[in-house]
Amino acid sequence: MGQSSKISCGLRIACFATAMVLVTVSLPGYAQNAGQGGQSVSGPLLGHQIEVSDQTALAGADPVDRQLAEYAKRLPEVGFIRLYGEKGARFAQKLLKLLGEGAINLDYEHDASVSGTLLQLQMNRIGVMVKEGLPSATLFKVGKGSFFEHPYLCVISLDTDSFRKDPGYATRFMTPAQGSENHVSHEQAMLDTEDFLKFTVDHEVFHCLDAYFNGPTIKKTDDVISNRYQQYLNEARADGFASHAFIKTSSEPKKFLKRFAAMRTLSLLDFDLQHFTGDVIMESLVGKPVSPSQGIEQEVSLSRQMVAEIAPSANSYGVLLASTARLIGELGIDPEEFLNTLKGQKLPQHDESKVLAMLDEIKQAQRTLWKTSD
Repeated sequence: MGQSSKISCGLRIACFATAMVLVTVSLPGYAQNAGQGGQSVSGPLLGHQIEVSDQTALAGADPVDRQLAEYAKRLPEVGFIRLYGEKGARFAQKLLKLLGEGAINLDYEHDASVSGTLLQLQMNRIGVMVKEGLPSATLFKVGKGSFFEHPYLCVISLDTDSFRKDPGYATRFMTPAQGSENHVSHEQAMLDTEDFLKFTVDHEVFHCLDAYFNGPTIKKTDDVISNRYQQYLNEARADGFASHAFIKTSSEPKKFLKRFAAMRTLSLLDFDLQHFTGDVIMESLVGKPVSPSQGIEQEVSLSRQMVAEIAPSANSYGVLLASTARLIGELGIDPEEFLNTLKGQKLPQHDESKVLAMLDEIKQAQRTLWKTSD
């Protein structure tokens, strides 16, 4: 198959229509007059395309797409696609075939015998995320006969419309359902929308970068607590990476990151321990800064190192789960739903000092966000 009939994501042309971003050549059957050498083409699926070298066009593009374009320039082996809206959902339905024969998902460690099943599950997951407008990232190694030029493909789902149409949307998106009923109004906007989207892009891209440089980030395990711990580490590392990126590119990063960290802390109230990463974000404000001269692999390593230094160990994570169940019970929230997600896994004894420490963290987060008193 010739180069002109493949999709090349990330180096020369970016598509900023309603389906995807960073595509250099059109998809056969969907775009007309497939171009070569970076020519711009359009069609029913891809829509308008812009050359990354066209600075005037990029200046008018969605800022999140410009972010993805920068990652594509820094990592030539990886193509980046952003799926959103109805066209993005339709494209997601075709993605499995477009990846080619023998394509592999790189996020989860798995046996070859279940590779096809995992691919289908990931396609289903991407479809749901696109349909619901939720952020996600998935990394694939493409197979034989792939329609993509790059050997690796990072699929991002992120619909910016809801966030931009409503200044308070990001705040409500991040605020826990439990324990905030008297604090968050429909109009309230504690997070700047563009700051939130910028952080989110860096966070999601990290998931692809981590799997690309370090292999599957979720290892095979039958242990529920071990799986939860790996999920937590993934989110903590991604938040660390995104925080470092935000500090490097923002003139005043503290206000946003402190509020975002507080919201991550309050994720405890929704039993969402995998996003209980406020300490990681705050550490990024006082820890070793990212050097402008560092390569992207070094930036990924810095985040992993920071999390390794401050995160609970694998052995103590079960105690953290048990302490969380105790905490939310003391706050008057029924822990049964949380315990049910552990699928009957017996937890160790909770740590009362940890319960008190988490309670203090929650109160501090509430003061940061809503200036409440104890």
